[in-house]
Amino acid sequence: MVSNWPTCVYKVRAIVKNIHRYVPRATLVVKGAVTQAMYEHWLETVVLPQSEPYLGRRSIIIMDNCSTHHSDKITELCGQFGVQLLYLPPYLPHLNPIEQTFHLLKHWLRKHRDLAPRVDEFDELEAYKAAWIEHLEKATA
Repeated sequence: MVSNWPTCVYKVRAIVKNIHRYVPRATLVVKGAVTQAMYEHWLETVVLPQSEPYLGRRSIIIMDNCSTHHSDKITELCGQFGVQLLYLPPYLPHLNPIEQTFHLLKHWLRKHRDLAPRVDEFDELEAYKAAWIEHLEKATA
C-alpha cells in the first residue's frame, strides 16, 4: 500500500513526516504546533512535487482529521497535482500508524531519561528518525 502520513504533534515539537514505501522523504520540524499555513506550504513545496497523479506510485495522501489538514487550498493543491486525498475517520487515532511510531518514541525517551539533559534538539531529532526507521523496518519485515 502506498502511504503518505503527514502530521503529528509531540509535546511542543511538531514533526511532520511524509513516508513513501517506508522511507522518510520530507521532514519539517518546528517548535510548537504546525499551523495550517505552514502545512499548506509544506504540502505545496515539498510533498506534492514528489507525488504522482492518481494510480501512480505516490498518488494518495492519507491524513487524520486535524484541523490544519482541512482547507480549500489543500483540496485544490491535491487536485492540481492529481493526488487522491483521503481522511481517516474522526476519533480513531489508532488507525494512524504514526501513533504506533510515537508510542515507540515515547518508550525510548522514557527508557533513556538519563540522557535527556545531555541531548540537544538536533540529536533528539536524529534519535527520532533512527527510531522511526527501525520501527518501520520491523513493521514491514
